[in-house]
This record gives sequence, structure tokens and C-alpha cells, in this order.
Amino acid sequence: MYDIRVKFIRGEEVKFISHLDLMKTFGRAVRRSRLPISYSQGFNPHPQMVFGLPLAVGVTSEAEYADIELVSDMEPDDFIRALNRQLPQGLLLLEGKRRQSKANIMASVVMGDYAVLARCEEDGAPEQLKEKLERFLALPEITVVKESKGGSRQVDIRPMILRLEAVLPDTWGKREDKASLWAVRRVRDLQDPGKNSGEGLCLLSARLSAGSSANLKPELLVAALNETLHTGLEVLGVHRTELFVRSKSGAVVKPLDDVALSG
Repeated sequence: MYDIRVKFIRGEEVKFISHLDLMKTFGRAVRRSRLPISYSQGFNPHPQMVFGLPLAVGVTSEAEYADIELVSDMEPDDFIRALNRQLPQGLLLLEGKRRQSKANIMASVVMGDYAVLARCEEDGAPEQLKEKLERFLALPEITVVKESKGGSRQVDIRPMILRLEAVLPDTWGKREDKASLWAVRRVRDLQDPGKNSGEGLCLLSARLSAGSSANLKPELLVAALNETLHTGLEVLGVHRTELFVRSKSGAVVKPLDDVALSG
């Protein structure tokens, strides 16, 4: 068998579909493309594809990943071109590489970068948010209630916040980081003309633990901020800008780095 790891965008057009619907969409695109995909055995065979950390409904991303198994070798660029012709608007493969590692993308993810655009109340103005975040990160423990299928439980999320900063609106157009570039596009798309200037808006750039061992969603982070420091943030959009995996050597790298793909 041959394996390819691909990176793709999940845009505004498809942000409200579930992870299951995303998998079905890729499955239909694969069948239409007639690519040499490997299928599972049994009564109901399905394409051998493993996706990275599932996105919450309503969240967009420029850094989604999937491992796809082929029955015959194929140049990654040819694979991407063929599959992109069958994917709907809002899903676009950006890059792909051959993978020798046996660790799939879902099992390897350890952290993710996110941008959160929010409207600030008067006591949480953008100019004051930086100081409030410093106080927030100085707390030795930040306890929240996490809901799961097994019920609710209290969790200390402070170790899961690896980086958190506020980016002021007047710097968005001057910075080249992914969070600022996305914020400029997102504000431009908002319907209310009063939002186009960025007035009253806050941008959070965060690196959070992600994966099976520890996972913190940006929405829960904002809820903790509001509850702890009364920041009054109203989330207008969440965007994933990157995922990171732990390689066989223990290094934390991007999923398409050579060290993450090697056996």
C-alpha cells in the first residue's frame, strides 16, 4: 500500500457541516475521481482515509490534514489535482506528500493554533485585553466544566493554554501572521458596516493542546475568560491556522514536515 498525507482548507461554505458529513463528502469525491484509493474489506467497504482533529461545527480552517491509503503509487501533485476537481466549493487541497510513518494523523496531533474574532464589551476593550490576558495566564489554575458523553467534569485548562495573545485591530493589516490575515478577511465579510473598521473587535491568537490526551476548544477558552475576568467577549468567528504532531523522535512539528512523515 501507498500513503499520502494532504493538507486542505475548510472554508466558510462548508463550516456548518459535521465531521461525518465531511468524511462522506471526501468519499464521494474519491469515487468520482476514480483515484486508486484503498477500500476496507467487508459488507460495506469505505475509503481508507484518516482525518486529523475534527473541527467543531461553525469553525473554519486553513490547516486540515488527512492520511489517504492508495493501492498503487501516484505523484501527490497529480492526486491533489484530480481530487480538487471533484470537491465542492469550500474544500480545497493545498499540498500533499508521501507518508512512510505508521502513526496516522489523528493519533499524532498534540496541539493547534487558532484565531478567535470577538466583539468586546466596554469593560473588555481591545486596549485593555492584553493586560487582562496577562492576569489570566498568571493564574496557577483555571478550572472549567467540560461536557462529554460520560457527563460533566471539572478540568484545569491552564496547562492546555500554550500561548495566548491579543492582537489589536490597528495592527491586523500590518502583520503577516495567519491570525491577522484571517481577521482582515473575516471582518470584510461581515454584513454590519459598523464592524468593517474593526472598532470594538478583539482578535485572540492561541496555541492550545489538542488531541486524545488533552484537548481544549477555543470556545471553552473564551468562556473561561468571560467567567474568570468578565471580559464580555462575544465570539464572531473561530479559525484554525495550524495543527502540530509529535514525531517518532518526540519533536513537535507540522504534519507535512519530513520528520513527521518518515518511518
